[in-house]
Amino acid sequence: MRAARDQVQAFDTATQPVNRAIDQLENLLSRPGVFPAQPAAAASADGSASGSLNRDFTAARLKYAALRYEVEARLNQAIANLYELQVRKSNISAERHHARSQKFFFGMLGAQLAVIISTFAIAARQRQPVVEPGGDCRDARGCLRHICLRDDVTDSLRATDY
Repeated sequence: MRAARDQVQAFDTATQPVNRAIDQLENLLSRPGVFPAQPAAAASADGSASGSLNRDFTAARLKYAALRYEVEARLNQAIANLYELQVRKSNISAERHHARSQKFFFGMLGAQLAVIISTFAIAARQRQPVVEPGGDCRDARGCLRHICLRDDVTDSLRATDY
Protein backbone atom coordinates (compact mmCIF):
# COMPACT_ATOMS: atom_id res chain seq x y z
CA MET A 1 0.00 0.00 0.00
CA ARG A 2 2.77 2.37 0.96
CA ALA A 3 4.72 1.55 -2.20
CA ALA A 4 1.70 2.33 -4.37
CA ARG A 5 1.21 5.66 -2.62
CA ASP A 6 4.92 6.39 -3.07
CA GLN A 7 4.58 5.73 -6.82
CA VAL A 8 1.74 8.24 -7.04
CA GLN A 9 3.78 10.79 -5.11
CA ALA A 10 6.80 10.17 -7.34
CA PHE A 11 4.66 10.64 -10.46
CA ASP A 12 3.23 13.89 -9.10
CA THR A 13 6.74 15.11 -8.29
CA ALA A 14 8.01 14.15 -11.75
CA THR A 15 5.18 15.91 -13.59
CA GLN A 16 5.16 19.05 -11.44
CA PRO A 17 7.89 20.94 -13.40
CA VAL A 18 6.18 20.12 -16.70
CA ASN A 19 2.82 21.28 -15.34
CA ARG A 20 4.38 24.56 -14.17
CA ALA A 21 6.03 25.11 -17.56
CA ILE A 22 2.72 24.49 -19.33
CA ASP A 23 0.95 26.96 -17.04
CA GLN A 24 3.64 29.61 -17.66
CA LEU A 25 3.48 29.09 -21.41
CA GLU A 26 -0.32 29.33 -21.33
CA ASN A 27 -0.11 32.64 -19.43
CA LEU A 28 2.44 33.91 -21.92
CA LEU A 29 0.30 32.96 -24.91
CA SER A 30 -2.84 34.49 -23.42
CA ARG A 31 -1.30 37.98 -23.29
CA PRO A 32 -2.01 40.14 -26.34
CA GLY A 33 0.88 41.45 -28.41
CA VAL A 34 3.47 38.96 -27.17
CA PHE A 35 4.31 37.65 -30.63
CA PRO A 36 5.12 40.08 -33.45
CA ALA A 37 2.99 39.97 -36.56
CA GLN A 38 3.87 37.10 -38.89
CA PRO A 39 4.16 37.41 -42.64
CA ALA A 40 0.90 36.94 -44.52
CA ALA A 41 1.91 33.48 -45.78
CA ALA A 42 2.28 32.20 -42.19
CA ALA A 43 -1.02 33.62 -41.00
CA SER A 44 -3.88 31.25 -40.43
CA ALA A 45 -7.41 31.40 -41.78
CA ASP A 46 -8.55 33.83 -39.05
CA GLY A 47 -5.77 36.21 -40.00
CA SER A 48 -3.37 35.73 -37.08
CA ALA A 49 -0.51 33.39 -36.44
CA SER A 50 -1.07 33.63 -32.69
CA GLY A 51 -4.57 32.11 -33.05
CA SER A 52 -3.11 29.07 -34.75
CA LEU A 53 -0.38 28.85 -32.13
CA ASN A 54 -2.97 29.06 -29.33
CA ARG A 55 -5.03 26.27 -30.90
CA ASP A 56 -1.97 24.07 -31.36
CA PHE A 57 -0.84 24.73 -27.81
CA THR A 58 -4.33 23.99 -26.43
CA ALA A 59 -4.47 20.72 -28.35
CA ALA A 60 -1.03 19.69 -27.08
CA ARG A 61 -1.94 20.70 -23.51
CA LEU A 62 -5.16 18.66 -23.64
CA LYS A 63 -3.35 15.63 -25.06
CA TYR A 64 -0.71 15.86 -22.32
CA ALA A 65 -3.43 16.19 -19.64
CA ALA A 66 -5.28 13.16 -21.02
CA LEU A 67 -2.13 11.03 -20.92
CA ARG A 68 -1.29 12.27 -17.42
CA TYR A 69 -4.81 11.53 -16.18
CA GLU A 70 -4.65 8.04 -17.68
CA VAL A 71 -1.42 7.26 -15.81
CA GLU A 72 -2.85 8.72 -12.59
CA ALA A 73 -6.01 6.65 -13.03
CA ARG A 74 -4.00 3.44 -13.37
CA LEU A 75 -1.99 4.28 -10.25
CA ASN A 76 -5.15 5.12 -8.32
CA GLN A 77 -6.79 1.92 -9.54
CA ALA A 78 -3.87 -0.10 -8.16
CA ILE A 79 -4.33 1.59 -4.77
CA ALA A 80 -8.09 0.99 -4.92
CA ASN A 81 -7.52 -2.71 -5.60
CA LEU A 82 -5.29 -2.92 -2.54
CA TYR A 83 -7.96 -1.20 -0.44
CA GLU A 84 -10.57 -3.62 -1.77
CA LEU A 85 -8.42 -6.57 -0.72
CA GLN A 86 -8.03 -5.00 2.71
CA VAL A 87 -11.82 -4.60 3.04
CA ARG A 88 -12.45 -8.21 1.99
CA LYS A 89 -9.89 -9.43 4.52
CA SER A 90 -11.59 -7.38 7.24
CA ASN A 91 -15.01 -8.74 6.27
CA ILE A 92 -13.78 -12.32 6.50
CA SER A 93 -12.30 -11.60 9.91
CA ALA A 94 -15.54 -9.93 11.07
CA GLU A 95 -17.63 -12.89 9.90
CA ARG A 96 -15.34 -15.26 11.79
CA HIS A 97 -15.62 -13.17 14.96
CA HIS A 98 -19.41 -12.99 14.57
CA ALA A 99 -19.69 -16.77 14.29
CA ARG A 100 -17.41 -17.20 17.29
CA SER A 101 -19.46 -14.71 19.32
CA GLN A 102 -22.64 -16.56 18.40
CA LYS A 103 -21.11 -19.82 19.64
CA PHE A 104 -20.18 -18.15 22.94
CA PHE A 105 -23.73 -16.82 23.25
CA PHE A 106 -25.30 -20.25 22.76
CA GLY A 107 -22.72 -21.77 25.11
CA MET A 108 -23.61 -19.29 27.86
CA LEU A 109 -27.32 -19.87 27.22
CA GLY A 110 -26.75 -23.60 27.61
CA ALA A 111 -24.79 -23.03 30.81
CA GLN A 112 -27.61 -20.92 32.27
CA LEU A 113 -30.12 -23.60 31.34
CA ALA A 114 -27.93 -26.22 33.00
CA VAL A 115 -27.78 -24.17 36.21
CA ILE A 116 -31.55 -23.77 36.25
CA ILE A 117 -32.15 -27.47 35.64
CA SER A 118 -29.62 -28.51 38.27
CA THR A 119 -31.13 -26.08 40.80
CA PHE A 120 -34.59 -27.55 40.26
CA ALA A 121 -33.18 -31.09 40.37
CA ILE A 122 -31.46 -30.47 43.72
CA ALA A 123 -34.61 -28.87 45.11
CA ALA A 124 -36.77 -31.73 43.82
CA ARG A 125 -34.44 -34.31 45.36
CA GLN A 126 -34.52 -32.59 48.73
CA ARG A 127 -38.26 -31.78 48.42
CA GLN A 128 -37.56 -28.18 49.26
CA PRO A 129 -39.16 -25.17 47.64
CA VAL A 130 -36.90 -23.20 45.39
CA VAL A 131 -38.65 -19.92 46.19
CA GLU A 132 -40.82 -19.09 49.19
CA PRO A 133 -43.63 -17.09 47.57
CA GLY A 134 -45.84 -17.57 50.59
CA GLY A 135 -48.39 -19.85 49.01
CA ASP A 136 -48.81 -23.39 47.78
CA CYS A 137 -45.16 -23.90 46.78
CA ARG A 138 -44.14 -27.17 48.47
CA ASP A 139 -41.62 -28.62 46.03
CA ALA A 140 -39.74 -27.54 42.93
CA ARG A 141 -42.43 -28.60 40.46
CA GLY A 142 -45.19 -26.96 42.46
CA CYS A 143 -43.10 -23.83 42.91
CA LEU A 144 -42.42 -23.62 39.19
CA ARG A 145 -46.11 -24.12 38.48
CA HIS A 146 -46.97 -21.44 41.07
CA ILE A 147 -44.49 -18.93 39.59
CA CYS A 148 -45.48 -19.57 35.96
CA LEU A 149 -49.25 -19.56 36.53
CA ARG A 150 -49.51 -16.50 38.75
CA ASP A 151 -51.76 -13.87 37.23
CA ASP A 152 -49.39 -10.95 37.77
CA VAL A 153 -46.54 -12.77 35.97
CA THR A 154 -48.66 -13.80 32.99
CA ASP A 155 -50.23 -10.32 32.79
CA SER A 156 -46.81 -8.66 32.75
CA LEU A 157 -45.67 -11.06 30.05
CA ARG A 158 -48.69 -10.23 27.92
CA ALA A 159 -48.22 -6.49 28.45
CA THR A 160 -44.54 -6.54 27.42
CA ASP A 161 -43.80 -6.08 23.73
CA TYR A 162 -40.93 -8.26 22.57
